[in-house]
Amino acid sequence: MLRIDFDPNQLEAIIVFPQDDIDSKQIVSEFMLSAPFNVISVRSLGCKRAEMLNSAVGYSKGYYIAFIDDDCLVPHDWLNTLEQFMNLNPACGVVGGRDVLVNDRSSFGESLDIVFSSFWGSAGIRDKRYGFFGQYYPRLWNMCITRPALLSISNKEPEIHVFNENLDVFEDVDIDRRVESKGYKICYNSMLYVYHHRNTNFKDFLFRNFHMGLTCRKLRIHTLLHRSLIFGIILFLVVTIGSLFFKTFQFFLLFLVALYVVVFIGIIIINSRKINQIWSIAWIPLILSGLYLSRGMGYFAGTFQIFKEKKLPVY
Repeated sequence: MLRIDFDPNQLEAIIVFPQDDIDSKQIVSEFMLSAPFNVISVRSLGCKRAEMLNSAVGYSKGYYIAFIDDDCLVPHDWLNTLEQFMNLNPACGVVGGRDVLVNDRSSFGESLDIVFSSFWGSAGIRDKRYGFFGQYYPRLWNMCITRPALLSISNKEPEIHVFNENLDVFEDVDIDRRVESKGYKICYNSMLYVYHHRNTNFKDFLFRNFHMGLTCRKLRIHTLLHRSLIFGIILFLVVTIGSLFFKTFQFFLLFLVALYVVVFIGIIIINSRKINQIWSIAWIPLILSGLYLSRGMGYFAGTFQIFKEKKLPVY
């Protein structure tokens, strides 16, 4: 942010962290001394991301409110690119862009980036270029919302309160959908990108995607994608069990396995220039399978939960 190319008089940076986070307080204090633009330090009473975001948004004064995560870096022209796009698209309420892997030499991080940047790992959710199975919605690691759009979904209390604090994931997607329901356009700009570290491991990756599937069922978003995942999981289980008793099922199982191998090889070929770690080749099918299973099972669990509580109809 210190090296960003933007008029410092037209920029304010709002940094929010939990109230008991002493280390972050010290880092932000040092940052405030060297920043050429206005820096606002917000200590949130709550530690959930939605709570901290609501605290930060309440302090904002700008017409454009841009979001970035703490594991991301921005190119020097990030805000100029964002402002130019929004000025040319006045009907746009929310805009998002790409995330690019940076400084991750681990095979897992490399594989995760390859999967997310492919059609089979995105399907339109992360990158509008692959918008077939799911509607593209900007994410908080690279996203901007206009103040009129933000106020249109505010609860109209004295303090701005827009993020749903009952959600653990997809708070951003929830906002995107609500803004869209108010008549604003949801936009994608391929020139708007950030460098993303994606600091995670396989266990956390599976856990988070399970909760994403759970939340998607609760919010009724990405329906076609998750139903397709559930259908695929059930089909594979039926064919696998059936292959123990019927020869026809064995041929069908071989076909499904061959199809998966073709997809895997295709991802490897398309992303061959990105592969620097030999173990990435082993991680890619594990990450892809884990993504499908965790999302599908999360969505199924959400359907079962809704049916059990009888609060919403099951479709």
